[in-house]
Amino acid sequence: MARTLRGHLRPGEDVPIEVIPNWADTDFIRPRPKADNPWAVRHGLAGKFVVMYSGAIGATHDTESIVAAAGLCRDLGDVHFAILGEGTRRRAVEALVARAALPNLTLLPLEPYSALPESLPAADCAIVSLDEGYEGISVPSKTYLMMAAGAAILAVSPAGTELCDLVRDFACGVHIPPRSPEALAAAVRRLHADRPALDAMKAAARRAAEEHFSRPRATRRYADYLRERLNLGTREDH
Repeated sequence: MARTLRGHLRPGEDVPIEVIPNWADTDFIRPRPKADNPWAVRHGLAGKFVVMYSGAIGATHDTESIVAAAGLCRDLGDVHFAILGEGTRRRAVEALVARAALPNLTLLPLEPYSALPESLPAADCAIVSLDEGYEGISVPSKTYLMMAAGAAILAVSPAGTELCDLVRDFACGVHIPPRSPEALAAAVRRLHADRPALDAMKAAARRAAEEHFSRPRATRRYADYLRERLNLGTREDH
């Protein structure tokens, strides 16, 4: 996003840009064993390897590949895909899911924020999708919520995006190009077969959320930046 903004400046013009990421409330959303999770038990997911998409179903999200990948993984009896969301393309996804009629895919309404501490930790892998053409203008905020829940991130996006950097820098997931259900299914199969690798990514996601993307850390950066710009001194001065 910073690169995109700088690309709109006139030659020789320089505007200071501070990049502060979105955040998650890491006290409110935490990892939770599925066996002790009422939401997972209620939806029959307690004994499943859960691949989840949770959030907006809109123009920037490649949800078609999720449905197709679920079809490619139907032979894995304990793998279940769950799509939770609302948005401008919800009806199109409903029709797609109905046509596919996959036993390993469930489409659910978007959960209220108060329910996220139960729904999100049910995911072993969390799909975060940014479709082609939206590089540099969008970063899905759900990424940080899923990291707080301790899910491995399946970053479906073009190369060179913030999502790619995130899973690479923090070793918390896998990058998959958009519109590639075969690659998405292959990533699910790989992590399903390699539980130590999956567990390492899940732990890395939670650790990164706590150390880099928690609400106190992000809001502190806003406060420090504003104090500096307004010449208010440091926090220790107040």
